Amino acid sequence: MAKKGRDYLLVAAIDFGTTYSGYAFSMRNTYKTDPLKIHANQAWNAGGRQLLSLKTPTCLLLNSNKDFDSFGYEAENRYAELVMDGEQDDYYYFHRFKMSLHNNKNVKGDMVLEEITGKPVPAIDVFALSIKALVKHLMDALETRGTGVKPNDIQWVLTVPAIWADNSKQFMRKSAEKAGIQKDNLLISLEPEAASIYCQHLPTEKLSGAESGFTMSNVGTKYMIVDLGEAVYSRKIRVTYGVRYNPKFNPKVHDQRHYIEINGTPHCASAFDIIMKKDTNVKPGTTVKRSYWSFKEKDTIDFIIYTSENKSPTYTDEDRCSCIGKTTIDISDPSQIQDLEVEFMFGNTEVSLNAVETKSGNSCQLRFDLI
Repeated sequence: MAKKGRDYLLVAAIDFGTTYSGYAFSMRNTYKTDPLKIHANQAWNAGGRQLLSLKTPTCLLLNSNKDFDSFGYEAENRYAELVMDGEQDDYYYFHRFKMSLHNNKNVKGDMVLEEITGKPVPAIDVFALSIKALVKHLMDALETRGTGVKPNDIQWVLTVPAIWADNSKQFMRKSAEKAGIQKDNLLISLEPEAASIYCQHLPTEKLSGAESGFTMSNVGTKYMIVDLGEAVYSRKIRVTYGVRYNPKFNPKVHDQRHYIEINGTPHCASAFDIIMKKDTNVKPGTTVKRSYWSFKEKDTIDFIIYTSENKSPTYTDEDRCSCIGKTTIDISDPSQIQDLEVEFMFGNTEVSLNAVETKSGNSCQLRFDLI
């Protein structure tokens, strides 16, 4: 006898991507009247960078006991801090690990993955902990909304590429189950099939002569689905972009030859503050926000933009570093330290910068050619 389907309160879909991951959900009570009323997380916390994205990097950080530390932007920022402090050797950092399941006929439950420095961890643990982090993020969001929805009230959908072998799809199911999703609550969906179902509900033609309203496609209408993945719908940054700045001197990190004093305080001269690394794939309109401050007794502050052919430069006077532009913003009150908000925009044929002095609102813009 066929098992009667459950009346789930909510359907949640997890997009576990190679580069970025995220989720979306739909409430059962609104689906009947508006099937396209789909909710997604509105802003992942990217730390000081504040990238505007509905997704978070597919990055996982484990501690020395191979237990969960952080995921996504938090994992990226945390690992960067560990590297700066020279404490990364006791941690396990994974990124782009989904590719281990792509076109791999030897996927097994006991396979291992090597983290960024080569240390092995069971692959199913890496995937399960990552999925668990996404599940927790969603459940926290639902709790904030006061929905009262529990994990067992949710129909979970995990999307996978259609070209994957069956063993890779099964591996993702086992990983999701290990992450805490009940077997009967989980559906594995092919990415193009999910897109096709969405297209069937998508209004495509405006009603003739009407100011508002849409009509559905007729039966038999043909449509094409194009999967614009990260490798297609993005632009690869050819060089590393950054700003020359003078942070407080840290003898564990900075070279003594870059030691200077500003107003009696030790600083590092000509440090390379990385804004976007070489070989990063960015979508059009990607923005990165940073906060800076001025020194006292200076009535202007210069933003000097550098590029480097190296992926992770430390100083702007290194070989293969070049200055590509400079812009100056006036300081309204040189007697006080002023905060500045700087926004860098990537993904088009140009990189543009907008700097604003928080107190006065003074701003300036500059564009840099990417071609």
